[in-house]
Amino acid sequence: MLSSDIRRKRIRRIIRKLCEPANKHLVPIRSMPIRWNTTYAEIECGVKLKPAINRWIDQLDEHLTGQKKKATLYKKKKWHLSPGDWDFLEYFAVILVLFHSSTLDLLKKGVTTICKMLPLYKLVEQHLTSHLSRARKDFSSYGLNIAIGSGLRKLEYHLETALTSDYPLLGAVLHPALRLSYFEDTSLWSTKLDLPHCVVTPSTRNASTINMSPSKQSPFMSAIKTHGAANRAAQNEVKIYLSGLYPYAEIDDNPLAWWKQHSRTFPVLLHIARDILAIPAVSVSVEQLFSSSKHTLSDSRSSLTAESASLMVISKEWLKLGYGNRIDYL
Repeated sequence: MLSSDIRRKRIRRIIRKLCEPANKHLVPIRSMPIRWNTTYAEIECGVKLKPAINRWIDQLDEHLTGQKKKATLYKKKKWHLSPGDWDFLEYFAVILVLFHSSTLDLLKKGVTTICKMLPLYKLVEQHLTSHLSRARKDFSSYGLNIAIGSGLRKLEYHLETALTSDYPLLGAVLHPALRLSYFEDTSLWSTKLDLPHCVVTPSTRNASTINMSPSKQSPFMSAIKTHGAANRAAQNEVKIYLSGLYPYAEIDDNPLAWWKQHSRTFPVLLHIARDILAIPAVSVSVEQLFSSSKHTLSDSRSSLTAESASLMVISKEWLKLGYGNRIDYL
């Protein structure tokens, strides 16, 4: 369909003729096996262009004879999509859309993402579980129920891996819209969580969903562990914060703005929250920065020192963010 200019022009004419006005600008997308989100884009675009794709497949053998027609009929039979196939693709796109939006949410730059890891894991887990029964009933011939089961097992593995570190858990607790009350919901967190003992209040000390480890020294506790009055002040900050005395207005998803607004009430926790919430949930931005550095460290600049290369990469990123718009370089 996209292998030649003639075919591309033909499918564009069919799209403009048969598809809805909102989809007339689209063209079929070819996915990449190593990137699952391109598979979702291919399915989503294909569903929107369903009339055009069906017409294109139906007209494959027109004006052909002999061996060419025989080979085309084989392709036509192979590529033909029945109404059941289209129903499966539409339902599969519904399942994948949350993966797509969650991935984009974790890839955002300039916003806190580590606090979103565990809630998004649980949201995707609930999403897959809710679709498992229908997948087993209506689309078992396509193996969708097996795929969802494999996805749930893989998600459980990644969730356990995320909980081996304190930082995703502390990032969620330090989000003022979550705190500890989110993890006290037994319908979500049926497994035992090893919460850092510094953030466990007396009301949650006997909760069945929490398995405390007093001997474990978390980074959070190390950060606030001082002596005397300073230590008592920090512990009081934790109690006041977890009590929910200062609610979070969910107008926009910006927990750092809440911490800045209440900086006088939580002077110690403010610095801890800034340090932990600044951790990216995924390493994509770091990998993108590493990949973009090849344009700086080219063959013609092989004599650059590490310090000069670092300054050049940082300056380039600052310019992309608009920090040098008002600077007169001349």
